Amino acid sequence: MAARITPPILLGLAVSVIAGACTVLDEDIHSPLPEDYPGGGGVGAGASTGGQVGGGSVTGGDLPCEVADVLAAHCDGCHAVGVQPSLRNHAELTSPSTTDPAKTMAEVSLARMQDTASPMPPDGTPPASDVQVFADWIAAGLPTGDCGSGAGGMGPNPFDVDPVCTSGQTWNSGSDGGESMYPGQACNDCHQTEKPDAIFTFAGTVYPTAHEPDDCLGAAGAQIEIVDDAGAVTTTTTNGSGNFTLNGSFAFPVKVRVIAGGKSLPMVTALQPADGDCNLCHTQNGADDAPGRIILPY
Repeated sequence: MAARITPPILLGLAVSVIAGACTVLDEDIHSPLPEDYPGGGGVGAGASTGGQVGGGSVTGGDLPCEVADVLAAHCDGCHAVGVQPSLRNHAELTSPSTTDPAKTMAEVSLARMQDTASPMPPDGTPPASDVQVFADWIAAGLPTGDCGSGAGGMGPNPFDVDPVCTSGQTWNSGSDGGESMYPGQACNDCHQTEKPDAIFTFAGTVYPTAHEPDDCLGAAGAQIEIVDDAGAVTTTTTNGSGNFTLNGSFAFPVKVRVIAGGKSLPMVTALQPADGDCNLCHTQNGADDAPGRIILPY
């Protein structure tokens, strides 16, 4: 059952969007979220106490460990899942910004970390101590490091995995399962001809891994949070097939995230009304800039 929270209760609630999307905005680092979201876990002193975005360090081993740890805590949730711009290693961070070629991606990243009006990460600016670590690295001339595979070393990209049906169970009840049927398939795309009275505002499937096949049962019990342009928050929970559906009136664009296990995974771009059939893009292999399935936070 979807629960709608009105704007007066919003203060301090987390607002994010699921990694991978049908569209990616043409700018270096896009922040669709307000500045008052309390933010994810940090590495330095004074880290905020909100849900962690993403998880685990997946930055390159050619960075200083303290820099890699800052990126792991505040950037990797979105910028290490196959969606550009990637901020995984020294070459990427020292490359020219596409919007301001006179600056490096690292310099643009620092500016966004310090921008309270349009912050990066989108779930709130990092603690001052972490921002200072990153600023000091830039001031020192962006030296390389040798963090290896330790705390800040290269970890697995969650979208660089083999196809697998994690649940080991496949939907085999045909069209008799209501909102649990055909996990992984695009609901509205099928319903337009088969069930035109059952078109959802939002529908999709959440999986444990990124390239699970159609009809494989997904992850039950994950929360989907949608925040519309008026600030209203709507949540729903994935069913036993991993499917979620929502109907309602929303002020577009909306921002979306998956919440599970005390972590959250935001979508990179805000959604428009035509974007609600999530599995059209979040296919087994990914389509239209989505890197694969909607996945649990990692």
